[in-house]
Amino acid sequence: MAFEIELKVWVDDPQALEASLEEIALFVAAYDKKDSYFTFPGENNGTARTLRLRREGEVVTVTMKEKRVVEGIEQNVEEEFTVSSFDKMKQILEALGCRCYIEKRKKGKKFRAGELNLELSEVEKLGWFLEIEKMEEKDDPEIIARARDEIRSMLRKVGIEEDKIEPRYYTEMLQGKL
Repeated sequence: MAFEIELKVWVDDPQALEASLEEIALFVAAYDKKDSYFTFPGENNGTARTLRLRREGEVVTVTMKEKRVVEGIEQNVEEEFTVSSFDKMKQILEALGCRCYIEKRKKGKKFRAGELNLELSEVEKLGWFLEIEKMEEKDDPEIIARARDEIRSMLRKVGIEEDKIEPRYYTEMLQGKL
């Protein structure tokens, strides 16, 4: 089990931010992620729990998250594994009573600075975002607090004000809750 601590902020000038990231972080890869989000049987929209089926190139990943937001920063419990076929996994999920309630596509570039992952993404229908993420092995309050401090420190380092923090999940925003 992994614990994801993540901050998402709106980006006004993606080119300037990309230049800043290139100076302070290591470029990892460009990406094009196509996500389908599924409800669990008996649930409506996956706000507290998410089951995501992701296509990124030839790789298909299934992710289940138990989600929560604390002071604008996501703190999620995450389980993830790969499968060989998007279509077959989708059929299995639907046979189990899950249904796709929203799709999301984001393209961008991933960077790494120490133990932080930074993704500069254009999310279709929403705009540009920077996600700063740290993965931890334990849901320990002290470890989580240090990770939150590291993330906020990186936010300051790239020159983005905290009023640009977006506490909502992409799925909420895509469902028209802007």
